[in-house]
Amino acid sequence: MKKLPAAVYAALTCSLSVLSPLAAQTAPASSSDQPVRLQDFTVSAGSQTGYVASESTTGTRVVTKVADLPFVVNVITSEFLNDFDFFSLSGNVGYVSSLSQLDTEGNANLRGFPSTFQLWNGFYRLGLVDRVDLDRIEVIKGPNAGIYGQTSPSGIINYITRMPTDTGYEDLTLTYGSFKTARLEGHVDTPVGSVAGVQISNLISFDGMDNYYDTPYQYEHQRSLADSLKLKINDHSTLLLQVDWYKNLSNTGDSEGLFNYNSVTKAYIGTPAPINLSRFSQGGPNERQNREFTDFYSTFENRFSEVWSLHMGAYGYDRHNSEVYNGVSNEFDPALGEVVGISTKPTRTILNEDGGAAQADLLAHWYLFNHTLENKTLFTLDYTQNWRYREGTTLPSTLQKFLPSVQNPNAPNYNNVPDYPSWTIVNRNDRVRWDTDGIFMHEEATLLDNRLFLFAGMRHDQVTYNLNFGNQYSSTAPYPIATPGQVQHFVNSAWTPAGGANFKLTSNIALYANYSQSFQASAQSAKLGDQPLPNTRGFGGDYGVKANFMDNRLIFTIGGYYVTETGIKINMLEPDGTTESVAGGSQNSRGVESDMTFVVTKGLYLAAGFGYVNARLLNEGTDTAADGLRPPMIPVDNGYMILHYAFSRGPLTGFAVNFGLRYDGVSYPYTTATTLSETTLRIPSYYSVDGGITYTWTRSIAGVKLGQSIGISVINALNGDYVDASDNPVQSRGFYVHYKISH
Repeated sequence: MKKLPAAVYAALTCSLSVLSPLAAQTAPASSSDQPVRLQDFTVSAGSQTGYVASESTTGTRVVTKVADLPFVVNVITSEFLNDFDFFSLSGNVGYVSSLSQLDTEGNANLRGFPSTFQLWNGFYRLGLVDRVDLDRIEVIKGPNAGIYGQTSPSGIINYITRMPTDTGYEDLTLTYGSFKTARLEGHVDTPVGSVAGVQISNLISFDGMDNYYDTPYQYEHQRSLADSLKLKINDHSTLLLQVDWYKNLSNTGDSEGLFNYNSVTKAYIGTPAPINLSRFSQGGPNERQNREFTDFYSTFENRFSEVWSLHMGAYGYDRHNSEVYNGVSNEFDPALGEVVGISTKPTRTILNEDGGAAQADLLAHWYLFNHTLENKTLFTLDYTQNWRYREGTTLPSTLQKFLPSVQNPNAPNYNNVPDYPSWTIVNRNDRVRWDTDGIFMHEEATLLDNRLFLFAGMRHDQVTYNLNFGNQYSSTAPYPIATPGQVQHFVNSAWTPAGGANFKLTSNIALYANYSQSFQASAQSAKLGDQPLPNTRGFGGDYGVKANFMDNRLIFTIGGYYVTETGIKINMLEPDGTTESVAGGSQNSRGVESDMTFVVTKGLYLAAGFGYVNARLLNEGTDTAADGLRPPMIPVDNGYMILHYAFSRGPLTGFAVNFGLRYDGVSYPYTTATTLSETTLRIPSYYSVDGGITYTWTRSIAGVKLGQSIGISVINALNGDYVDASDNPVQSRGFYVHYKISH
């Protein structure tokens, strides 16, 4: 192996000595003619079925077997997304226990807590996501996600993108189906070859999709293009460069599940209105959302020796979003036959965000006691900077009065929304910047003949906020200042520890347990008038059993968790009768989860899971009626089952069948509402069936071997008519036909 330049050794000496002076002495001997594989930071692709993932990088930031982790990481593979024709990623989250309501804005509900952002190859991200350039989705559950900095105590979702391969492939898929759905997607993976001793490969991923919905006027037009370039500099160094672009134009439909409501007594009757009314477009044809997102991602990996590895990453993004929003209501008065309470103050919002991050991971993979104790020591430095500009405008009251406030679903009267120059009243003007400096130290050890896996970690983050809020104005002439602008600057910091153990009672059964903490800086959602508050803090643990049988063909996990979050913003009543915002709120969540995968035969794959979430609001301040209730929009339980069978013999060779069943339990969408009768409203449980059949064959044309497949899939096969836990109507049954050609 080549020696590093003296200058590089000098720069690393201090960091290396921090990790372990014994590492170099106890490393296994290596032969100079054997190449070193970059296996500590990069998960290798491939599995028995395409659905089973045996390794993860999300849980510990280095490659670790899922079975060895002392906590839960669920993995959704790209093969699964493609087999079931899930175009929207929110369609598959029901196939992960205790997870619901994933969207492309970064929101999700996991283990009873809301999560407000996601990760993209380990970096903070808010933006559009499409399956076409995803390799897998890793869901790390619990406060242990704090190893990435500030996160919800629920955990975090990490999208892992595709990488170029050394062999290359091309594919093109055309899909057409219900609701005027048309989609074209494909990949071009090209091994360029060796240039000046550097192995070059490149992957282009693209898609275009148009589709409409049950709700009148609702539509979505999406385009994306991604390019990933891999440079294998030598047998121990790799550079990856990736750029992604997404464009989405839509009318969101503004449809919502409705509850029967008495507009005279101002009380909810307590029962859902007829389900067909949930697809009534309250916003009409004039709502529009225009989003565009571009990001750049780069990593450099170098393995200095059998012990030392370095991973350096950089990320940058630019996001634009503009929308016209009319507001929605969940109130339907059966006596009037009308939806009441719809906002008469529609807003137009421009939201621009950009930011970047840099990260360096130094890993020592070393041994002690004649290789009976294996260690991985990780030292991480990272820096993130995020900017957000949000300007919201509304119409003068002289124009607002002409907009409808009551709508009849049978004969809606949609007045034209004025052109953009009419939106002259600024009701929000925020310029926010936050910088985060992070340092992370992680140690994991495997001993007792690989029966015991231990890990411990400690992270420190310092979040610096610069908030610049402009004036907000009244909508009534002569349009005076309603709220004067202000500038704020403050710093939040936190230490977040984590630790756990996985002990194999037998070669097939292991016990696991962990404890971890997390934090979120409250100013991330700050707006004009808010005062800086301390961090919210999460802490809790996981415990359970992981088992594998039949040579790892049958794998399952059964476990429980207990997580508490404190420091939540609430209003408290002062002695003088006024209210003050304080970081005194709290919530906890207890539950059990189980996930199972079973490769029954070479062609038959089964998976199933279940999650029960007992989440409770402990202290809601002045809203004492909410204390002890469940958090909004959290299903009490959920479950799923997946079946995939590929025929490999007989006349049906080439056919594959997919079946999926999803279930969400009862949820309570408005437990923190100010109207007492609204807090008890509940959304019934529901289940949905998905499935499909595919036929695959190969054929040589002009000496070129081509793989081809044709298939049909159905989403919501039983045509279940329901709203989800967020009180949004779910698309009715849809059939989709696809044709794919690959080389």
